[in-house]
Amino acid sequence: MAKEGSDEFFISNLGPLFVLGCSFFSIFWGTVAGLLVRAIDMENYSGIEECIAQNQKSEEFYKNNPDERRQEDAETVMELLKKCGVTITDGAKSFLFKEYIYLAIWSALFAIVLGSTVDYLEMQDKTAPIHFPFTAASFLIGSFTSILAGYIGMRIAVYTNTRVTFQTASSVHNGFITAFRGGQVLGFVLVGVALLNLTLILLIFKFFWFD
Repeated sequence: MAKEGSDEFFISNLGPLFVLGCSFFSIFWGTVAGLLVRAIDMENYSGIEECIAQNQKSEEFYKNNPDERRQEDAETVMELLKKCGVTITDGAKSFLFKEYIYLAIWSALFAIVLGSTVDYLEMQDKTAPIHFPFTAASFLIGSFTSILAGYIGMRIAVYTNTRVTFQTASSVHNGFITAFRGGQVLGFVLVGVALLNLTLILLIFKFFWFD
């Protein structure tokens, strides 16, 4: 037999507050990780120059291998690196635009199906305190969250790639830290937004329906 007051955690609504706190912290921490990635100075070529100096072939090597391409200088390397980053970013944006068109159409159609079946039966119930398509609305909120997560994930991935390459030229450790922070953006922000949406939906349901 449970002790008296053992469910105080739930009766006092500490559970939702704890989940909300975790969601806000996750979003905050993911934002901080993104800002740290953004703060990398891509105009400081010293790391690239040191990497080139350490791996530069000798003149004798090029004399013996006349077909071998010579190492470009740091400025040329950075121009190519930035160009690749812009090209990948443009490709990612085009992909997301096409994908989200189809996803928006599918979400709208399926929300109509949910609204005209599950929600219609719920709203016809005389005991329903409010006639609102909760199921369809929840589905649309989930779809929007999925779209937002995909957008954030794709953008931070292509944004971080260039900086990981740039940082790795000076130190593998720095490159790993940059990649790790880039991954934290999607991981923490996605979990935070998902928890926030779910908690708000449950609180709204509880307020309008269960109570």
